[in-house]
Amino acid sequence: MKNNISENLRRYYISVHPKNKRERTVPLHPQMIPILEKLEKNCYPSDYLLSGNSSPIEPRTMTSRFKKVLKSCGIRDFHFHTLRHTFATRCVESGMQIKALSEMLGHSSVKITMDRYVHLSMSFKQSQITILRFPDSEIINRQETSQNYPKRQENMLETGVTSWIERI
Repeated sequence: MKNNISENLRRYYISVHPKNKRERTVPLHPQMIPILEKLEKNCYPSDYLLSGNSSPIEPRTMTSRFKKVLKSCGIRDFHFHTLRHTFATRCVESGMQIKALSEMLGHSSVKITMDRYVHLSMSFKQSQITILRFPDSEIINRQETSQNYPKRQENMLETGVTSWIERI
């Protein structure tokens, strides 16, 4: 990623030059601007952002630096590329449009983004299941004791399904 930050910061995007040679423009989150402005002060316009000089950073060097940071922070070891998957997942969980995310990641299709990059958390899936509403059923109070829960759940489901079937 070349450091053409100063010109692009005002437009809130950065040009990415990946290894596949398909340049793309990626919007920057506004909270990234002050951080990048600080970094920009130590770089020439021709410099790459991660290396800080006119040559791109060598992938093994990046991996080595990343692993040192993980260790010093007490974070379990994982691959740098995992951050891309985490970013994609958090974007989807935050409600970002899949097509926009797919284009920002440089994928040729939304299918690649969803099938290979998005790994939804169980807590997100749990929040999504609550969107489903059964007709004529009341919401289960989570404060109820586990003793009452199975019986009440069975009654609610039976009432909701029975009501739905009667409408057909």
